[in-house]
Amino acid sequence: MIDPTNNVHVRKAMCYFFAGKPDQCRSENNQAETLAHGIDQLTLIGFTWAWLKDFTSAERVLRRLQQADPTALSILELKSWIFTMRGETAQARQQMQQIIARKSEYGIEDEIATFYAIQGDKEQAITWLTRAINEGAPNYAWYRSDFFAILHGDPRYQALMARLLADYQGVWA
Repeated sequence: MIDPTNNVHVRKAMCYFFAGKPDQCRSENNQAETLAHGIDQLTLIGFTWAWLKDFTSAERVLRRLQQADPTALSILELKSWIFTMRGETAQARQQMQQIIARKSEYGIEDEIATFYAIQGDKEQAITWLTRAINEGAPNYAWYRSDFFAILHGDPRYQALMARLLADYQGVWA
């Protein structure tokens, strides 16, 4: 049963983004933003706007996050997404360093790997992706996304993906 109090539009928007359907993604993300409550929903909505390169909307959500909780880690994450997607690498890396200083876990490590991959820094992307996977990150579909396109032909990346597949073979059998 679907919980009507849960904002299903957040996940639908993300799914449409990864399915290559930007118009449906925008529509769902607009609905998600209208219904948004809480830091987690706002964070994912902001990320999706940044992925779509709708920076006006991403910055609007950023302001809502700052108002809701000025100390939220997701403020730094959303700023990193905005700067990375704009191609403003130096500014993104300033935010990334603050994230790294505040928290270390595979969810952060794979996000840092993603930023480096999008920014074109293959070596740092591999380093952080390896750390994330070594810590138990299970995000095979995320790592196969276009965000990691720069790594797809790299044998180290291919070995990491093969390792993840092997870890989950029993789940799919």
